[in-house]
Amino acid sequence: MNQELQQAAAAPQNAQQQELAEAAEQQEQTAKALDTVAEHFRALEQGQEVAETRAELRQAEQQQGLPQELAEQYQQAAALDQNMDRSAEEQLRELEAELQRNPAMQDALSEIARNALADAQSVLQDAAAEDQSLQQANERSDTDFQNRKRDLAEDLRQLGTQAAQLSGMLVAQANQAAAQGKAPEAQAKLAETQQKLNAVAAAANSAREEQLLAELQQTAATAKQAIEEAAGLLNEGRAQSAAAKEQAIFPDAAARDNQQKNSEKQRQAFREQQKRTANDTARQAEDVAKRAQQAVKTAENEVRNADKRVEQAQQQLNKQPDNAGLQQQLAAQQQQRQTMQDRLGDAQRQQERATQRMQAAQQNRDAVNNAAMPPLNANNPSAQLAEQFAGEAAENIEKLKQAANSLQTDFGSQLAPAQNQLAAAEQRQQELTEDVQASAADVSRAARHERRLNRADVAEALQQTAQNIQQAATQESTAAEQQLGAAEAEATQQATQPQNPPANAQALEAQRDLEAAEQAFAARAEQIEQVLNPLEQAA
Repeated sequence: MNQELQQAAAAPQNAQQQELAEAAEQQEQTAKALDTVAEHFRALEQGQEVAETRAELRQAEQQQGLPQELAEQYQQAAALDQNMDRSAEEQLRELEAELQRNPAMQDALSEIARNALADAQSVLQDAAAEDQSLQQANERSDTDFQNRKRDLAEDLRQLGTQAAQLSGMLVAQANQAAAQGKAPEAQAKLAETQQKLNAVAAAANSAREEQLLAELQQTAATAKQAIEEAAGLLNEGRAQSAAAKEQAIFPDAAARDNQQKNSEKQRQAFREQQKRTANDTARQAEDVAKRAQQAVKTAENEVRNADKRVEQAQQQLNKQPDNAGLQQQLAAQQQQRQTMQDRLGDAQRQQERATQRMQAAQQNRDAVNNAAMPPLNANNPSAQLAEQFAGEAAENIEKLKQAANSLQTDFGSQLAPAQNQLAAAEQRQQELTEDVQASAADVSRAARHERRLNRADVAEALQQTAQNIQQAATQESTAAEQQLGAAEAEATQQATQPQNPPANAQALEAQRDLEAAEQAFAARAEQIEQVLNPLEQAA
């Protein structure tokens, strides 16, 4: 009895599971069938062999449980396909005639057009991204160039850190004091100063060596401009604080004296915070400098060891001058020594940079520790404190301006990508050209579909887009491909016949052509977006 009850209870659940399984299978069959219909229409339109899809249509037509609309589409496709002795042109004309009176076929063809557009857009977006990646790879393959980008990115982030610290400490304190001194005009300018400095920090802190040099240059220019604007706002806030300090805003002397005491206490507390921060920064900079010094010593040892290995390889070769294996060993050791020398040069540059930062941090620490704190005896002590803080901030912002102006950004003309990278980039650009040409053909086909659907305005827009895409492939992309080949030949000649500085005119032109191709692809993708959106909304 218990077993029978359990079976009865389980029966509805089993039935439900079976229905779900059947529904899932039905959905899969429907999706596959729709793909078959679309593929059959496309093959007929292109005059291609349709025997395989015809067989699939007939098999699917015999299946049970398919939607009525889909079954009708099968019957229509099979009827159009029944006499394969006719030419592809005749079949296409009959297909177009049927299209004019068959809403299901119209929907299917419209969907094919939309899918072709979406696929072409994806190809163009990917091609634009790939061209940017090729530019980055070209820069990355030049070790010295990449090291200079790394230094620039580090300097930008350091600038951003200092800007954020200035905004959050001195300028924030000046802003607070101006508010306490009831100087709203000064307070507003100081708040704007903080916003500009925060913008500097946000832009500069995003700098990474993986970015293109052009992007780092733009970040540097943006930071410089924002610092200049912050300096101007700060000077206005300082002047307004100076004017406000002479205003008598207290009802009596006791109230003013009490405010002076509070303001001086506030300044003392902030000064202690400044000292802790400056001392910590100096210690961190000293630690970095010590590590940089140790890195130089390590690199020097590696160079000495490499020199010994080269000497040993040379001695062995001297005993057997015609030994090809020993010749290869010597060449390998010489290459290794060059690598070690390059590392030593980089370590020495990093040590110099670390020493400069340490000295700057130590100077700032000493300045903070020795900062004067005159009595706040003006009529408005809080406004006087705001003026003092703004003055100190102005000194710091001048240092920021100097740091921004000293950023080393103008070395783009020194790019010399590696020969193997240029060869790989040329091959990849050729593939992109082919992909984009194929997408142009897809969009042109979509235009013909829209014309068959009597949507002349959409068809015209698509055809123009297809021509523009083809133009990007045959002009910008092909130009980049050819220029990369010229750059590879240049790099090969540089390897066999070294010049100093290295010959890189073709490489620089290739980099510019890659950028032009990237922009062209992105623009064409945007054109598709403008046409595709209305079609999808109307579907």
